[in-house]
Amino acid sequence: MTEWQGTFHFGDYWAAYRGAAGDNALHSHATLQITLAVAGDLMLEAGDGAAHSGRSLMVRPRTLHRLERHEQVLLLLIEPQTPLCRALLDLMGNADITPLPKNVAAEIDLGAPLHTCLDQISAASPPAPHALDPRLQQAIEHLDSAPEDLPLATVAEHCGLSESRLRALASDELQLPLSKWVLWRKLRRSAEELAAGGDLASAALAGGFADQAHFTRTMKNLIGLTPGMAAEPFR
Repeated sequence: MTEWQGTFHFGDYWAAYRGAAGDNALHSHATLQITLAVAGDLMLEAGDGAAHSGRSLMVRPRTLHRLERHEQVLLLLIEPQTPLCRALLDLMGNADITPLPKNVAAEIDLGAPLHTCLDQISAASPPAPHALDPRLQQAIEHLDSAPEDLPLATVAEHCGLSESRLRALASDELQLPLSKWVLWRKLRRSAEELAAGGDLASAALAGGFADQAHFTRTMKNLIGLTPGMAAEPFR
């Protein structure tokens, strides 16, 4: 088994990894994924078996895919509520997997600090096509600031919406169910606990997962790795 050997970094609305890409299962993110090869071409397998190759590739949220092993990659996960994600999705058109535009890729210094790479992508990208609905933005901020999991019905009421309307709004504007975004944020908290030196039990607890098995299933579904496979890069 090829191991993931590199480092993760977390920003307020993104996560990034630089290093060797190892084995991973078919999975789908709650984020936009940008993957860049430091040398050579990448290979991505889509859920339908189609192969996509190139120096840099974008993957739409909820798109099943698997990254082939590679010596050195830069992998960026950008949350769907952000203007940058919405701008890049607009560039993708109807495609689920497509190359990063050449004018954007040309501005990225692959050896720069990871937060600088995000800044370079943002500076080279067009503005977002529209602002996020303020009610959805309020719901996301409420979910993100809550000390514990909140029922979506409670969040919807806080924002003056019915639960069904909030779910529909999230599906339309984020291009994924709000429940999957919530799982991603839970997984982020667990990953940050691993990065801080916590063990798998404390990481599962930090994310609010019922147990380590729930944590493991969620991580494999969302990023294609088990906590054991990801533990070393997270540190």
